[in-house]
Amino acid sequence: MSKFFLVLCTLALLSSPAWAGPNDDLKQALNQLSIPGLEAALERGADVNVQGEKGLTPLMMATLQGDLALVKKIQARGGKLDTPNSSGFTPLMAAISFKHTDIAAYLISQKANVNVRNQQQQSALWLAALEGDLATAKLLLEQGAEIGAADINGDSPLMMAALEGHRSLVLFLLEKKAPFDTANAQGSTALIYAAHGGHLDILLRLLDLGAKVDTAQKDGNTALHQAVFQGHKVVVQHLLGRNAQVEVRNQEGMTPLHLAAVKGHGDFTQGLLAKGAKPDTALANGNTALILGALGGHLEVMTALIEAKADVNRANQDGNTPLMAAAARGHLPLVKLLLEKGANLTLVNRGGHSALSAAVGNNHMPVVDALLAKGADLKIRDKDGLTLLMLAAAMGRDQMVRVLLDRGADIHAVGGEEQFTALHAAIMQGHLPMAQLLLARGAKVNQASASGLTPLMMAVATGSVPMVEAILAKNPDVNTRTPQGGSALSGAEQAGMAKIVELLKAKGAT
Repeated sequence: MSKFFLVLCTLALLSSPAWAGPNDDLKQALNQLSIPGLEAALERGADVNVQGEKGLTPLMMATLQGDLALVKKIQARGGKLDTPNSSGFTPLMAAISFKHTDIAAYLISQKANVNVRNQQQQSALWLAALEGDLATAKLLLEQGAEIGAADINGDSPLMMAALEGHRSLVLFLLEKKAPFDTANAQGSTALIYAAHGGHLDILLRLLDLGAKVDTAQKDGNTALHQAVFQGHKVVVQHLLGRNAQVEVRNQEGMTPLHLAAVKGHGDFTQGLLAKGAKPDTALANGNTALILGALGGHLEVMTALIEAKADVNRANQDGNTPLMAAAARGHLPLVKLLLEKGANLTLVNRGGHSALSAAVGNNHMPVVDALLAKGADLKIRDKDGLTLLMLAAAMGRDQMVRVLLDRGADIHAVGGEEQFTALHAAIMQGHLPMAQLLLARGAKVNQASASGLTPLMMAVATGSVPMVEAILAKNPDVNTRTPQGGSALSGAEQAGMAKIVELLKAKGAT
C-alpha cells in the first residue's frame, strides 16, 4: 500500500462524522439548542467561546435556558462575558430580557460590561427599565451604567419605565437624577408616555419635579391630547389642574376638546370647557367639536357643548351642520336635541342637501319622521334639481318612498338636466320593485325626459325583460319616438333583444 493512499484514507476518516472534533460537536449543539450536546462537547475539550448560528455562544445558550450553574461552569472555564450575538445582545442583556434575574446578578458581579449596546442601541439598563426589573437596575447603576443612555429612537431607560408604568423603577431612576424632560425622535417625553398609559403616580411625580406639562410631540400632541384620546379621566383632571393648555392644536388641527368629542368623553368635554376650551374652534375642514360629536352620536358631549353655547348652526367647509351630521348617521336623540336647541331645518350644504336629505339618503326613517314633524321641507331639491323622492327611488328605498309619497311628495316632479321623474330614476338603476311601486302609485308611464326618453325606452335600454313587462302592463304608448326618431322597438332590435322585441310587437309596436 502506497504512502499516498494511506494519507488519503486518513484524511477521509478524519473528515467523517465519527472523527468530528469537539468544536464541531459544540457548534452542532449550539445550532440545535442542545444542552446535553453542549455539555458533552465541553467535556471533550471544545473551545468554550465557539459561536454557532447567529453568534450564539455556550454562555449565551446557558443564559437563555436560565441555567445558572451552567453559566458559572462556562464562565469559570473562560467563557467571555460580553460576546454579542448577531443582534448585538450580550448574555447580560439576554438574562434581563428573559427575566433570569439570578443570572443577570451573577454576570454583573463578574464585571460584565454594563454599558455595551445592541444593534438598536439598547443598553442593559434600558432593557431592565423596559421589564421593570428594579433589582437589576440597581445593580447596573452600582456598576456604572449610564442612567440616561437612550436607544436608537431616543428613548431613555426612564422613558421606557414610564411608558410601561413601572412606578418603583421610575421613582428609583428619578431619585438617581435621571433626566426627565428629554424627548425621543418623535418628541415624546416620559410625561407624555405616562399620560398615554394612564400612569397617574408617575405623571404626578414628574410634574412635581418640574416636567413641562405642555411639551408637544412632533405631531403636535401633548400629554393632555394623549390622556384625552386614551380615556384616562383622572390623568386628564390632574393635567387640567396643572393648567395644561386646552387650546393647543396637533398637526391635524385638533385640540383636546376635538379629541374628547370624537371619543365621546362627555366628562372630559365638561372639564375642558370649564378650563376655557372654546366650543366653536374649528378644524381646517371646518368641523367643530359639535359636528364631531354629532357624527359619533355622543349625546353627553353634545349636551355639554350646547350648554357652553356652541353654535348649533355652524357649518363646516362643505356646508354641513351638526344637524345634518346627526341626521346622516341616524342619531335620533341628537337630532331631537339639536332641534330643541334651535337648529335650522332650512339650511343646505354645498350640494343643496338639507338635514332631511341626509336622513333620506341614508335611509334613517325615524329621523325623517322627526324632521318632517318639525316642518322640514319635503319639496327641497339639491343643486342638480333632484327631489328627495328621486333620490330615494334611485337608491331603491321602497319604504322611504312610501313614506315620502304618503307625506305628499310629488310623484310626477321632474328634475336634473334630463328632467327625469322618480320612475325614470328607478328604472335607470334597475330597481324593479321600486318601479312597480311607483307605477302602482300613479307614476306617469308616458312621461318623456328632456331628450325624449320614456320609461319604456329606458326599461328596454336596461335589457331587463321583467322591467319591460312591468311597464307594458300599464299600457304605455309603445310607438312614442324621440326627436331623433328612435323608439323602444328600434332600440330593442338594434341591441338584438329578441324577447323584448316580441313583447313590444305583441303590444302593437311598429
